[in-house]
Amino acid sequence: MKKGFILMVLLAIVLTTSFIVMGCGGGATTTAPATTTAPATTTVLPPIKIGHIVDLTGPEAMVGQIFSSSLQFAFDSLNNQVAGRKIQIIIGDAQGSATGATDVARKMVEQDKVAAIFGPTQTMEKLAVANYLQSAGVPLLLYNLTPLDVFSPGSHNYNKWVIGVGGSDEMCGTVAGDYAFNQLHYKTIDTITMDNDSGHADMDPMMSYFTKAGGQVVQSQWVPVPCPDFSSYLTNLKPADALVAWDAGSDAIALLTQFHDLGIDKKMHLFGVFHGGFLDSFIVDALPPADAAATVGYASVMMYSPDSQSDVNQAFVKAYTDKIGWPPGDDTASGPYQAALVFIAAVNATQGDTTPDTLLNAIIGTKPIGPEGVASFTADMHCAAKDVQIVAVSLVAPDSYAYKTVYTYHSVPPSGYVSQK
Repeated sequence: MKKGFILMVLLAIVLTTSFIVMGCGGGATTTAPATTTAPATTTVLPPIKIGHIVDLTGPEAMVGQIFSSSLQFAFDSLNNQVAGRKIQIIIGDAQGSATGATDVARKMVEQDKVAAIFGPTQTMEKLAVANYLQSAGVPLLLYNLTPLDVFSPGSHNYNKWVIGVGGSDEMCGTVAGDYAFNQLHYKTIDTITMDNDSGHADMDPMMSYFTKAGGQVVQSQWVPVPCPDFSSYLTNLKPADALVAWDAGSDAIALLTQFHDLGIDKKMHLFGVFHGGFLDSFIVDALPPADAAATVGYASVMMYSPDSQSDVNQAFVKAYTDKIGWPPGDDTASGPYQAALVFIAAVNATQGDTTPDTLLNAIIGTKPIGPEGVASFTADMHCAAKDVQIVAVSLVAPDSYAYKTVYTYHSVPPSGYVSQK
């Protein structure tokens, strides 16, 4: 009897428990089983690859290293990101030759799949890379001076894919010619320049403008690249008011050293037709002390005013100094930064679309303000009009040199300076 009663109680407990679990009777609430939520997926956009072609070996390796560091600083300061995509810089060594630059560009386009290329910096390299990109259809942003005919519709070298953020050689050369004749009042000059496309690109328009203004070019000497010894050229100079010169890197050090050591500086002034790699602070700092001191006051032409008091430039100078360890002395620092601003503004405008034609049109439409001023282009000529500076070497601390702006030519068009007289 007791045994049967116990079985009946156990059966009742089991049945009651089952009803509760099933939500039946007694108003019991249903407890849903715990569910697992799938983690949210985040789409990682591919990086935007850009190529940077510079000379890391050869006579201009010293300058190339600075350009390389400057472009890296530019994108680092802009967080290496735009429109939600990371920026990846792929560096290639042009090795001081057109063939080397073209080979690097081909690899960047065909293997690395870059959206754009920055550099190279030498004229012969630029023309070769531009020629390749004409068919490849990839934007080429040049942050230092470039031959005008690359930007001139109708010219055999015209290339719509080339963007002259740094301006044209005509701007530099014509300003140099005007300043030498009308401001320095030179009536006669000798010239020494590299016998290559880069040398002719600046010196030819300088001599043309100078002679049209009424000056006389007494003697022109074109030197090979490299040229570690200038003594024969310097001792062969004809009497003149000044030597107008340009060379770069290690060759510039040799020229400036021998110009002083041979006593030529006691006979005539020296004027740099272009500052790049010639009278820059890093070149002057590399000279023996007496030769460096002799360069104080030597003037040259540059597309950037390092002592500009504009808010944008002051912010740039501070950021560059904090990152690199010394202030920007010339447009080897500002040029790459200005080009990076143009690229970032264009990709923001396309919301990350780097399709070649879309990106090119966006670049042309940008007007960012950088340390070199406003960067703007026209639909037919993809070269920026710019202020052009005359800068002079100055002593800023014992054995430390920098540029001081002494004259400004405002809004010089790509076609070159035209006197208002």
